Parts: sequence; C-alpha cells; structure tokens
Amino acid sequence: MILSLALIGFSASAVLAEELPKNAVKVGDTKDASDRKYTVEFEIAGGKTAKVAAGESKVFELQDVTKEFHWYNVAGNERIRERVANDANFNWVKISRAGNGAIEWTFYRAK
Repeated sequence: MILSLALIGFSASAVLAEELPKNAVKVGDTKDASDRKYTVEFEIAGGKTAKVAAGESKVFELQDVTKEFHWYNVAGNERIRERVANDANFNWVKISRAGNGAIEWTFYRAK
C-alpha cells in the first residue's frame, strides 16, 4: 500500500492517519502560519518529540487529554514557542503542513 501511494505522488507519512484508534472522534481543527524553513516540534506520548517538516502530514498521540499545548518552530539555533488550542478536549492530533510551511491541525479524542 505504501509503495502504491508513493507511485501516485503521496508520501509514506500520509498513511499514518491509519494509526488513529478506531474510537477516535474528530473534536476540532484550526490553522497556523509557519514558514517552510522551520520544523514543527512538540512533545508527544512516551516523552518523545514529534518533528514535522513542510510538506508532511502525521498523526500523534499526546501525553494526556488537553485543550492546548505548546509547539515550536525550529530552524538551526532558532526555537520559537507557539501555542495551539481547541474548545474540546483532545488526546490525538493530526498535523498537515503545506509545502510553504502552513499548518493545519486536526484534533481527535479517543478513550
């Protein structure tokens, strides 16, 4: 499946959406500005750091249920702190970045 997606122009990371739990329910979405020179980084489950470059789309489980978290635009020694929030609690997030770096966040709640 990954091979066939790559052949029609999708990156393998687009398949990550299949990793959402079956009981995950979309609870919101929002957009943020960023530049393609930055990698977006934020803390996820297991104390790991998510890293998402321009043009990528990935799904992550967060450490806990929340309505907001801080993320960073990182390029070299530059690290700019930002915040994303949603009206409803969530514990999974999909981040999709356009080629120019723009960010689309989609929030999910799974039990």
